[in-house]
Amino acid sequence: MKTIFNFFSYVVIFFSFLSILIIVFISSIQINVLSNILHPQFKYTVITIFPESFAFFTKDPKDEQMMLYFVKEENDKIKKVNLKNNSAYNYFGFSRKSRRLTYELGSLIKRVPDSLWNEITESEIKELDFKGKAFLLKKDNNVKLFEKGKYILYYFKPIQWEWNDLKEVTNGKYVYISIE
Repeated sequence: MKTIFNFFSYVVIFFSFLSILIIVFISSIQINVLSNILHPQFKYTVITIFPESFAFFTKDPKDEQMMLYFVKEENDKIKKVNLKNNSAYNYFGFSRKSRRLTYELGSLIKRVPDSLWNEITESEIKELDFKGKAFLLKKDNNVKLFEKGKYILYYFKPIQWEWNDLKEVTNGKYVYISIE
């Protein structure tokens, strides 16, 4: 009898916690069909406690993104560098290599003058002539993971999902750099 009571109490506690978690999540979403069920005062209280609406865990999908390409010296072919944290290469976030690479990349890019950035579409990157002179960036104590070589950094705004069917090519800007 005591075992059944303990099991029942654990089940009640679990479902109570789960229901509170679901209510907080639903009420923190700004506009939602399910959030209309909740009392406005309760929603206001939850939004006050969680002001970011769980934005800490996500980023705006419309934010500017970047792609990094490594230029192979022997044949001037480019190879995309994996900067995604959520990939098998980075052990689905357990490896901090991609986070460190993006941190180092940010510190390097701060040193590139705005005048060196050129407008381009993503499809034109593979057609670039790499015979030109790359902007030289010297490695310092903060840069540890970047290999010496030439890179192309491409900044772009992603295509909004509403326009995916109409527009297939992203417009952005690139810079050709050499890290030594």
